[in-house]
Amino acid sequence: MTTPFPFTAGQTLTAAQLNAITTLPINDQTASYTLVVGDVGKRVIMNVATANTVTVNNSIFAAGDTIFIANKGAGTSTITAGAGVT
Repeated sequence: MTTPFPFTAGQTLTAAQLNAITTLPINDQTASYTLVVGDVGKRVIMNVATANTVTVNNSIFAAGDTIFIANKGAGTSTITAGAGVT
């Protein structure tokens, strides 16, 4: 799946682009989580009260795949590379 939002670094989002992002399906998580290919094109919302980790494993995603990750809970969410990710 390719991203529906081909943004570039430093780009300022328009209101229409931001509104489109807010309509993406939500994958709500309540503990540390490892991303899966089904998360492409979704918003992963980390609703965790304690420190937690979002892990990105090797060879799961293709160039251009987009996942929006947001922290909703009180805990700090850290995005980390899984085994084999360079």
